[in-house]
Amino acid sequence: MALHQSQWQIFQGSLRTLATTLGKSQSDAGYVLVMEVVLPPGDQAVFGIETYIVDRKGRNVFSFLLNAHHEMFTAADLAVADGTDEALESMILDATRVGVMALKAQVDFARECAAWTAAHPAQPMAPGVFEEFEEGLRTVWDPASIPLGLLNDQRRPEHREHRHEQCPSSPAE
Repeated sequence: MALHQSQWQIFQGSLRTLATTLGKSQSDAGYVLVMEVVLPPGDQAVFGIETYIVDRKGRNVFSFLLNAHHEMFTAADLAVADGTDEALESMILDATRVGVMALKAQVDFARECAAWTAAHPAQPMAPGVFEEFEEGLRTVWDPASIPLGLLNDQRRPEHREHRHEQCPSSPAE
């Protein structure tokens, strides 16, 4: 790990390395799961857990990272009191368990969202009318010919806090 890289930069770099490595391999596997436990040099705590699922050519199929911004990560308290090899190995094993639990939660969440989406298909709307508004919205087109509806929120304050029913909140948040 290069010094002064953000976790996102490390994550992206690892994904590129996976793509290069797997792109050269002759694996028969349809997909590969790789989990990376990121330990800053000299630290005795896990900086992040990065999980990648890539196809046989190294293309990203599904990936995510965990760090101190995620409750599951902070609750695991992935640190060691001493720097012995046994303590470090145990911490990495615990981090791997957390990564697998997060992967399971992500897959469960994706299934819930897929089921919700299948049960709530998009409804076509009449030109110039956007969903759930009692009156038509003035429509303009952007440079790519995509229609945009305009609404003055000050005129209709009840719509400022309006939220559509959606998939459950992400388990990693």
